[in-house]
Amino acid sequence: MKDKILNLIKERNEKIGFKELKNKLEVDTITLENLLLELKLDGSVLQVGNKYSLFPDGVLIGDVSTTLSGNKVIFYNDEKIPIATNFFDAILLNDVVAFRINEHHEAEVMSVIDRRIKNITCEVVIEDGVKKIIPYHKGIKVNLDKNDMKELLDGDIILVDIDINNDDEYCNAILVKKLAIKDSPNRKEIEIAINYGFDNDYSDEYMDELSKIPKDTNGEDLSDRTDYRDMITFTIDGANTKDMDDGCSVEELPNGMIRVYVHISDVSHYVKSNSILFKRACEKTTSLYLNNSVFHMFHHILSNGICSLNQGEDRLTKTVIMDIDSDGYIHNTEIVKSVIHSNKKMTYDDVDLVLDGKEIPEGYTEYVNEINLLNMAAIRVRKRMEENGSISFASNELEKKYDNDGKLISYHCMGESPARKLIEYLMIATNEEVAKYLLYSPLPAVYRIHEYPELKRVNEAIKAINELGKRIRPLRELDNPIALQKIQKMLQDDEDYQILSTILLRFMKRARYSVENMGHFALSLDAYTHFTSPIRRLPDLLVHMILDVLIQYPELIEAINGDELEQTLRELCDHASMMSRQADIAERDAEKASIIECMYQDIGKEFEGVVLDIGNQIKIRMNSIDVMIHPDSLGENFKYNKKKKLYYDMDNDIYLKLGAKVIVLLEDIVRSTNNIKIKVLGIVNPKTLVKTKQTEE
Repeated sequence: MKDKILNLIKERNEKIGFKELKNKLEVDTITLENLLLELKLDGSVLQVGNKYSLFPDGVLIGDVSTTLSGNKVIFYNDEKIPIATNFFDAILLNDVVAFRINEHHEAEVMSVIDRRIKNITCEVVIEDGVKKIIPYHKGIKVNLDKNDMKELLDGDIILVDIDINNDDEYCNAILVKKLAIKDSPNRKEIEIAINYGFDNDYSDEYMDELSKIPKDTNGEDLSDRTDYRDMITFTIDGANTKDMDDGCSVEELPNGMIRVYVHISDVSHYVKSNSILFKRACEKTTSLYLNNSVFHMFHHILSNGICSLNQGEDRLTKTVIMDIDSDGYIHNTEIVKSVIHSNKKMTYDDVDLVLDGKEIPEGYTEYVNEINLLNMAAIRVRKRMEENGSISFASNELEKKYDNDGKLISYHCMGESPARKLIEYLMIATNEEVAKYLLYSPLPAVYRIHEYPELKRVNEAIKAINELGKRIRPLRELDNPIALQKIQKMLQDDEDYQILSTILLRFMKRARYSVENMGHFALSLDAYTHFTSPIRRLPDLLVHMILDVLIQYPELIEAINGDELEQTLRELCDHASMMSRQADIAERDAEKASIIECMYQDIGKEFEGVVLDIGNQIKIRMNSIDVMIHPDSLGENFKYNKKKKLYYDMDNDIYLKLGAKVIVLLEDIVRSTNNIKIKVLGIVNPKTLVKTKQTEE
């Protein structure tokens, strides 16, 4: 049948419509749609509008994704190709598209071959008495059934199922459900989560399976587990954390080593590979935390219940036992199935007070020794890692305060928290030891890898940093992380460290999941994995499942098809890496949305910003968020030098480069889209402020 379609198009020697194809082939609509989709995906047929033609020479097929900064790109042969500005609105995340590459090495999208997002989020708006459905995805218009329209009110956020094969200007849509009403405190978070593929929806079958999981450990057969319930154990998390998957115990050994017990929730005991719960986790791959909203990988009954190491409760765990010497090296590592009893839920803020030594919060007196001993162990690990070249970039994490309605009222960049560093380095050590164990196992496994950056791109970052008045020599080689670590340490006392660190970081490759161990560049480790968060990350759960076989059922190893398992893990790694990237972008969008709510009162005020990216658009960080502006807003005198990646005004000797400080005017904020409109008033040279031509006029 495919050959018949191709022959008809060839005979016609021009574009042919769907209806004509259907009539001549005498097939039903669904069959023809599926056949055409297959032909489009394999590069045989191109659809533009409602017309089909043979696939032209020079046209390529790729997947639409996003960078961490939220810019749309097309993935083609492992290359990220930027999309020409004029083509942004016509495509959605995860679309398979046909495109050409123009002279600027930008993708010009010709058509959407396959639209993988079937459900989109819309807002109901009433204008001049007319009720309209406005999709949050630009480039899409929808028609909703009149009966569905009657149920909707102004300001409702809804989820609709779109007919992607409709060739009219408007897509026919079916109302799936109402997500939020006007003035709901979490409506923005719901919108963002849905747009990036996250939700808290669970099928009846899922809930039925969930209901069969026990609510406590009473009656569990603990004969195959090491019992640590008499050992002092505690968790350290944020004050509002409810899904606690890691706890710690500690003791000092006579030889001066510190024995640390890291207890991780044994999620794989309850979630099996053939379960609906696991299948759903494979789709979501991660929990998403947006301001005051959480979109769990597992239903909160599981993640906040039996799988959370709640204070005063017995819980099933996997425990990694490590003896840490004075130099931070780890000896005698064991991984055992265990049962623990959490004595106390501690918070980062309270543990910081204990470590500071000036104040002991109520309820912490009896745990002071354990906290300090655990901190000493973490310091040892950190020292060893830093000596080996690990790189710790500046955190841009904000501490935010909300009112009773969930509205952000203030925010500021958090300083370094000793308690957070304590947990961070002990979890790194745990993940490292588990990765070493997996390396010598007969089964394929999941690793967290971070590849070496390209020397050329690192030197581009150094050049941008030097434009800010620094003096750092370009690198001649990059055979280990120590060279970058030295640069990072040179910058860490600078008042602009946050920005400088961001500029350096953006030229690094992104960490990802892989079945091949390729080491972790930034951590300077030969092997690394994710094991410590199985409640909220799929790769961690996969590692737990592999360990179940290795530790508890080694007799099953020979019966496992290693090639099939490796292929399955490879596909899940790719999907988890993609969803992790989506989650990062969603979290950034949510943070930006909440900050914008605080900024309406600042319209008309001036701010200092820093240029973080230059290309078809210019990215400027101001007031802790990133704003994109079109180069036209600089004024007609500014021209773009692609080779040097800067905009310049030769008449006035003004240059806008990566890393440049600028003064911007907050002109307006569009509430419906959360778009910020700013104008660049001037460029700050090391000593002076140079006004733009546009501003002078």
